[in-house]
Amino acid sequence: EKSLGVVELSPKSLDITTYAKTKTSDTADDAIHGNGYVCVKDGTININAADDGIHADGILDLTGGNVTISNSYEGIEGKSIYIKGGNINAKASDDGINAGGGSDSQSSSQDSFGGYRPGQTTTTTTTTTTADGSYKGIKAGSTLNVLSGNITINTSQTGTPSSSDNNMGMGGFSTTSDYLISIEGGTLVVNSEGDGIDSNGNLYIKGGDVTVYGPSNGGNGSLDIGDNGCVFEVTGGKLAAMAGTSDMAVAPTGGSQAHVVFTLSSAIAANTKVSVCDASGNEVTSFTTGKQTKHVVVSDSKITNGSSYTLKYGSTTNSAAVATLASSTSNQGPGGFR
Repeated sequence: EKSLGVVELSPKSLDITTYAKTKTSDTADDAIHGNGYVCVKDGTININAADDGIHADGILDLTGGNVTISNSYEGIEGKSIYIKGGNINAKASDDGINAGGGSDSQSSSQDSFGGYRPGQTTTTTTTTTTADGSYKGIKAGSTLNVLSGNITINTSQTGTPSSSDNNMGMGGFSTTSDYLISIEGGTLVVNSEGDGIDSNGNLYIKGGDVTVYGPSNGGNGSLDIGDNGCVFEVTGGKLAAMAGTSDMAVAPTGGSQAHVVFTLSSAIAANTKVSVCDASGNEVTSFTTGKQTKHVVVSDSKITNGSSYTLKYGSTTNSAAVATLASSTSNQGPGGFR
């Protein structure tokens, strides 16, 4: 039987591999944190975090597995985020998915399994690992690969999340095309009270099934990108992004797949099935609201540029909106760092 291993390959590389066992820690900071690259390929990961659920100072690559972040300050954060597969469900009190974060300026020396800090070299192999009272559940100085297995990370909800200073490590309060979020596959559900999907650079949706339950109140939106020529392009997949307000609304700025935007005078109640219907009243696509909704952005391969669509829910039919194939190359919306 293979043992549960925590292996630091070098001062700049750390692999944490599990084999059908459970790794449990009790933390008060990020649940999974990499100072460089973080990759999740498989397995079941359940996170309840006081700060970020999964954080990478550099690239964050999610290619498979089942990731559930039941609570967090920001669910998934990195400089560049690639979602290529798997099932991801992230709930956050601030941004659900955020590109543009940085290193933690408030990080404690009590960090992770093995107590790894940059510059140390350690090798640990055990059958069970428990880290009570540490500040991060799993931390790597540079590279972290979660390959398989079952990981449960339960964080303390006390104290101030270090995310308040996270963005100071990579360019400060700015937006740049160096930051990006690319969603290429998988199933993604975001429930946030900050921005739902927030790239302080570019946002690309190329595939997958993306549902965003954005903020209930003003000051944030279900989708956001950076200023200074940053783009939001949709070329595939299915997107249903909802918010309780339209004051910070952002829609696609380009791409080959059409989208339709609805701004409602009366809110749709939570847990309501909503159908997007064509001019003949036929359902084209549908989604279910996760909370009270007054603004909706929908993109689907079945939506045709220039055609008229309505929202139907219960006995209500919303006034028609015309689908658009965005052609601009820069963000004209609120955008910016938040």
